[in-house]
Amino acid sequence: MADGRELIARATEAVERIRALGRADGPLLEPVLAAVLGESARNRFRAAALLAGLTAAFAEARAAVAALAADDRPHVRRRAMRCLGRETPADFAAEILRKGLADADPGVRMKAASVAGLLDLAALVDAAGQPEQGTATAQPGDE
Repeated sequence: MADGRELIARATEAVERIRALGRADGPLLEPVLAAVLGESARNRFRAAALLAGLTAAFAEARAAVAALAADDRPHVRRRAMRCLGRETPADFAAEILRKGLADADPGVRMKAASVAGLLDLAALVDAAGQPEQGTATAQPGDE
């Protein structure tokens, strides 16, 4: 496996190619995703920021983040939350964060709440704790 420095260097080069070509298909995104999934925490953070930067302009980058967020492995879903940034379209970020806030894994929920706060989407966190509209909640004395 490539060491962390190689992974982030490849990811950075890939982002430059993506921006130059104006497209972000799977093979072009592969080095960025490899770095997001890499072992080095510092490089994962950098790679996540690189991917977040692509989400504004490239539907393929948003699809890649959505796929990470739907992965069976909680550590991958946590990393997906990190791939959302200020440049990420707010409606897409909100969709991914809502899923993260409802995740079965507490680490994913915590990361989603943290990122929601960073992106000024903290209202999602408040809404996640509220019952859905139209859902009855039991009141004292109800039987």
